[in-house]
Amino acid sequence: MTDIISTEVLLYWSDLLLFLLFAIPVGYSLVFALASLRKMGRQFNDTKKLYRYCILIPVPKGLDGNLVATVQSIRRMTFSKDHYDIVISSNGLSADIKNQLDSLQVVLLEKPNVHANPNALIAVALASIKTTSYDVLVLLNANNQVDTNYLADINKAYHTGGMAIQTHKVSNHHPTQLSWLNAMMDEINNSIFRRGHVNMGFSSSLMGTGMAFDMQWFTSHVNLSDRLDLTKHIEAKLLKQGLFIEYLEHVHTYEDSPADVAAYNQLRKEWSSSVVHTKKRIFKDLPRAIFAGNLDYCDKILQWIMPSKILLVGFLFIIAGMLAYYEPTLSVKWWIMTGTLLFSYILAIPDKMLTTRGILSIILLPVLFISVIFSKLFTRSKR
Repeated sequence: MTDIISTEVLLYWSDLLLFLLFAIPVGYSLVFALASLRKMGRQFNDTKKLYRYCILIPVPKGLDGNLVATVQSIRRMTFSKDHYDIVISSNGLSADIKNQLDSLQVVLLEKPNVHANPNALIAVALASIKTTSYDVLVLLNANNQVDTNYLADINKAYHTGGMAIQTHKVSNHHPTQLSWLNAMMDEINNSIFRRGHVNMGFSSSLMGTGMAFDMQWFTSHVNLSDRLDLTKHIEAKLLKQGLFIEYLEHVHTYEDSPADVAAYNQLRKEWSSSVVHTKKRIFKDLPRAIFAGNLDYCDKILQWIMPSKILLVGFLFIIAGMLAYYEPTLSVKWWIMTGTLLFSYILAIPDKMLTTRGILSIILLPVLFISVIFSKLFTRSKR
């Protein structure tokens, strides 16, 4: 009898502790999803002053397929061509791409011996150009495209005092169901971690492309080590200094979503290879941020601690399903939590994406969950 009671008590307290731990990211998602429903009220006034921009595109070898289209879209901007330069840093472009770039007036920096990591390519570019000639650094990828008013809108935000600016990344093409699902997840991130955050007075999160920074600040404070996740490193530097990250929802940076599971896993692999090292360094700042009352930085560290959307949904379904089989009464609150999380994500998805195709794409969530788990196990076994 004692053993039975002990087992029941252990199950009860374990269930309660696990539930409270999962309630943090679920509640977090719900609060900021609700905040994202409000229209963004921050406006940036027009200005006649034009700042000088360095548009830097790091292009690792073999990833230059869409580079020409990217440069062409930049050249179509209405912004004065005398006030920006396109700098391409690569460790090996194809001959055909180089020929097409000849007529597009770019600054091409090729360093064949440089590591393919974008951080290293950015470091090479900044060491090769005269950074004092520019006011703002804009970072794009080789598969991005922009609208004609792209720099004009960034210019207004920078003139108003925006030292760090994140634009709205939008998926350009959706040839497969998986690419549509990835596009929806990107918009969930935009709503919760950018629009919702800025609406509540917190900084926007960065996403690795479509970013603009004060050039002097960037060159003075950013460490471009290969081992660091650049976006998280930059966010930590900015928020520790009390600098706000603006979000320009109306300024779009277009990018193709991964079209299959292999491409999705490759993207996650590139991201996770540096993020673990970066998190270990940043988590040490949490006590100091709490005692300093730096809520923006505390929020950011909490955001980094939480599991990804795919893992969070997957584990909630697994726990709720297992408890429904072994202890149905305990599973009720888990199904409510799972429903709450899904409701939060639905709130964060733009209405135009809540279509039949969007609903069908959700069927692929278990596939992504399994692929992420196997990817993590495989990566860990190789260490």
